[in-house]
Order: sequence, then C-alpha cells, then structure tokens
Amino acid sequence: MWIFHRLSNRVSRNMSYVEHMKSSRFCIYPMGYKVNNPRIVESIYYDYIPVIIADNFVLPFEEILNRSSFSVVLSEKDIAELKNVLLSIPLRRYLRMQECVRRVQRHFLWHARPEKYDLFHVILHSIWYSRLKQIKNATLPLFIFCFFFTFFTLCVVLCVCVCVCVFMHVYVCVCV
Repeated sequence: MWIFHRLSNRVSRNMSYVEHMKSSRFCIYPMGYKVNNPRIVESIYYDYIPVIIADNFVLPFEEILNRSSFSVVLSEKDIAELKNVLLSIPLRRYLRMQECVRRVQRHFLWHARPEKYDLFHVILHSIWYSRLKQIKNATLPLFIFCFFFTFFTLCVVLCVCVCVCVFMHVYVCVCV
C-alpha cells in the first residue's frame, strides 16, 4: 500500500516549501495524535483557509476567534466529502474567509514590544478567561480569592515584562 505518491506533473518540483504554501488556497488540518500541530498557525501565516478535520476540536484562542469566519470545519465521518465541500465554496465567500484570516494573523504574531491584540495580549486574555471559567460556579469567598489571585498573577507577569524591557533598554544604552 502506497501512502506517499509521486507529485503530479502539474506541481513544480523546483518550488520551495514556502512557495508551495503561498500558492495553496486551503490547508488540510487533520486531528492527529498531538494537539499542538503548527499547521493551523502556518495556514493563518500564509493567508490560506485552514480546513479542520476533527470532532470536538478546540482551536487556539477559541474564546476570542470565530473559527467559522476563517476556516472550514469538517467532521471526521464526512472526510469523503472533503473535495465536494471545498469545491462548493463560492469565490465571494472564499475571499471573505481569506480576509478574515488576514485579520486573525495579528493575534498569532509576537512582537519585541507587545502590541494591542498580538500574541502576548491574547495569551494574557486566554489565561484570564480560563480562570473566569474555573471560578464561574465557585462560592463568593473563593471567587474573591481567585479574582485577587488572577489579578496578582497578571501584575507579576506585567512587572516581569516591564523589568525585562527596562533591563534591555539600560543594556542597550550602556553598550552604545
């Protein structure tokens, strides 16, 4: 049984991996044996629509991102219909989804100085949101404790980031 076949003659063998990625319209993202597969981030980075083939899959930053606006989700039992599903997407909807992918990109980018809604900001929001979900059904004293604990944790994270930035600024000034 062949798992890998030869590339068709229509596919250039002289193209790099990145060139193949940039010339694609969709990226198939099957649920594998590990959760942290980079394919979905690659698809967002290279401006193409992720096609998620999984049941009960939780997308990174699910509480912030509306995955139906920029991806195609297909149940594992419907994998035989993959080609028909992708061919049935009208050009107008595809372009709208691709525009949404471009808007989502900023949430996956890391900057030396954190920018609003970049990866740093979204990770902090995700921590805060998951903490809120944990304490949603808690009693009032536990809620107050968790609120202050979360606030303290975020303050510590921000203080560490500020200290690193100040240290880097002082280090750069001393070196110059």
